[in-house]
Amino acid sequence: MLKLKNINKSYKIRAGLEQKVLKDLNIMFGDKGMVSILGRSGGGKSTILNIIGGLCNFDSGEMFYNNKKIEDYNEFRKNKIAFVFQDFNLINHLSSEDNIIAGMTDSITGSIKERKEHSVFILKSLNIGEYTKKKPAQLSGGQRQRLAIARMLAKEVDIVLADEATSSLDKKNAHHIMQVLKDISKEKLVIFVTHDKELAYEYSDRILNLVDGQIAKDENITKDMEEFDSTIKTKKSGNLPSYQTEKNGLKKAQQNNSYKKNTRYLPLRNLKGRAKASIRNIVIIGLIFLSILFSIFMESDYFKDYMHDIYLQEGIKTSVLDVVKEKVSDEAIVEELNMLYKELPNIEHCSYTYNTRIKIAGSHYIEGLQAGKPVFSYTNLEDISSNDYFKKIIKAGRFPEKADEVLMSSAGAVALLKELKIGGERLEDQFNTGKLDDKYVFSLVENTFFFVAEYRLPKIKITGIIDTTKVSEKTHTVYFINGFTNLFEIKKGGLYKHGLKLYKKDLSAEKHTELLNTVKENKKIRVNEVHQKRVNIVYNKIASFFDFSRILLILICSVSILSLASIFYTTILERKNEIRIYRSLAYTKKEILKIFSLEIFYTSLVSAAFAVIILAAVYYRLG
Repeated sequence: MLKLKNINKSYKIRAGLEQKVLKDLNIMFGDKGMVSILGRSGGGKSTILNIIGGLCNFDSGEMFYNNKKIEDYNEFRKNKIAFVFQDFNLINHLSSEDNIIAGMTDSITGSIKERKEHSVFILKSLNIGEYTKKKPAQLSGGQRQRLAIARMLAKEVDIVLADEATSSLDKKNAHHIMQVLKDISKEKLVIFVTHDKELAYEYSDRILNLVDGQIAKDENITKDMEEFDSTIKTKKSGNLPSYQTEKNGLKKAQQNNSYKKNTRYLPLRNLKGRAKASIRNIVIIGLIFLSILFSIFMESDYFKDYMHDIYLQEGIKTSVLDVVKEKVSDEAIVEELNMLYKELPNIEHCSYTYNTRIKIAGSHYIEGLQAGKPVFSYTNLEDISSNDYFKKIIKAGRFPEKADEVLMSSAGAVALLKELKIGGERLEDQFNTGKLDDKYVFSLVENTFFFVAEYRLPKIKITGIIDTTKVSEKTHTVYFINGFTNLFEIKKGGLYKHGLKLYKKDLSAEKHTELLNTVKENKKIRVNEVHQKRVNIVYNKIASFFDFSRILLILICSVSILSLASIFYTTILERKNEIRIYRSLAYTKKEILKIFSLEIFYTSLVSAAFAVIILAAVYYRLG
């Protein structure tokens, strides 16, 4: 038995003005039967239903059920109340069976498969069994209302609240829905709000007329209630299903009207039902995650190493040191310093630098016999004996094995051919535009020999091409091993070692500064200022880039977090009606939050995977 005692309810119109809708309302309802409430629009009919259903608070008064005062209205709505609304209140992106499952509490034991079977059973009992997979938009008004009733039947309750449930239906469908509600009223209390007096008097057991917030007239349509009750006991309840239907293998659990199972089931169904919106959010969130991950990646050691690697050809791989007094006799000092510095922790290799360049001539050159002005290419020298670093950066060919075998970089070899007028300007242009690779450049020189145009005219051979980006060359250089300088003799001043070229393992600016500080402690040697200026410019470029990227990282992360919050807020805002439906089905705020949180989690998970795959592709590309 349900009892409303001295219920008052007002709505605030504006500051200082209220409209009193219910005034000391007192109503008592039985355990079953159909009770219709009639009255003018805005007179408080729907407010009564919302108060009973716990969707609306009242200003004063009390409500009792089975002689016990109701304290927890949310719990009362969950365990005792089911709604049938005028606008159907169906979740448009879910199928018919999923809309019904959304109304099933955990009092229904069994798997999702069993729940689906039971939803089909309920739909068939209402003659819409063929629309199981259809969405509400694909159904007629009458079919949607029957679907709403089917969802209500999926919940084992004692009171059914129907708010204008037939007002949007044609006469035939209206009568069909009323007959369904009438059948339900034989076992439950059905409170029906309507403007249609004809339907109310045809199907109701009791009619309440509401005027000015109070019951003006209370009519008992059933002449003999005892006769009505006895009829109910002997009359079958028709095709309407209940959870005690053993046919479906479903039994009612004890007071377990929570929606824990649905909070796990519905998120994935919602994502599938809202496929376009889900894909849109996945892409947008994925791009946001990608921005964040890429910004973080730009701060990683791997990316820093990559950026340093780009600038290898501009000199940061090396530090060039010269002796303080440049003399032939100082060659012993250079060799001594080589033994010292090559043992430093950040040094990969030490090479000797020489006091002059040598002249390289083409295979047609014969000293003193060539007609006209001879064609030479002035080339730097670098000793790479026992240098494993150069073995790692060979792009074509092999490491020298004999004194007359040398290496050159791709750019150096092209410059050499150009200066010797082998290939000309077109060859250099093709190389600079990327049309020629290292292997092709090697094919131009591997079967060609050159002369060192100094005393003795030794013949030399280029046996390998090294990666241009992995060395620092002010001008093209010949890289040789032990014995090469003994093949010839420079006539003026001779050839001698006048400094060192240090190849670093760690290219960071900090390690570079440590190396320079160590070098400055030795008074016999100085840093080559020309080379060092070039190196400093590059380090400043890199530092400026990382300073900018750090600011960009903070900006991107801030904007991304705000964008994520905006997307989630907008998603929830545009689904306010869906949230209202969940509330009418007695989902708690915690349960609704869990549904949306899992949707966000699944979306974010896919988005993160999307972002990681793209970032991995970039990483692979850079690698």
